[in-house]
Amino acid sequence: VVLFEDWDREQREGDMFAAGHIMSAVDGVLSKTSEVIIILTTNYPSKIAPGMQRPGRIDKIVNFNKFGEEDIIRLLKTAIPEGILHPEINWKEVAKNCENYSPAFVNEVGVSSKLKAIRLANGSTPVVTQEMLTSAAQSLASRSKTCQEALGFSPTH
Repeated sequence: VVLFEDWDREQREGDMFAAGHIMSAVDGVLSKTSEVIIILTTNYPSKIAPGMQRPGRIDKIVNFNKFGEEDIIRLLKTAIPEGILHPEINWKEVAKNCENYSPAFVNEVGVSSKLKAIRLANGSTPVVTQEMLTSAAQSLASRSKTCQEALGFSPTH
């Protein structure tokens, strides 16, 4: 497994050969018989060179910018132990408050809620409620929007 973080930076503007050397290694003669997994990350998918986007070089694109409702719920339930979740949480409503959040922000909703529940429990068993989740999500809204705008993402991206 080879990981290139911020692949768009590896394409060095003005140097048409910078990414070409890497592309040749990925798609070259030596890699034809090898089991190689290449993972590229970027905040700017539009900056990936067209030659790199052909099948065989990039076979799958996974957009982690925006989660759907099921993804949000699954991540929150992973971030918070099941034994401390209030049984009457309306997960669809919670997910609505996390709409357009990146996975990092959704995870922070879970972590913040869990920490608040621990703080309020005063040594007894903590309980994460829908109100805690909703409050945490709403408190992150402006930060999420700022990050998305700084990275050039629109809410529908």
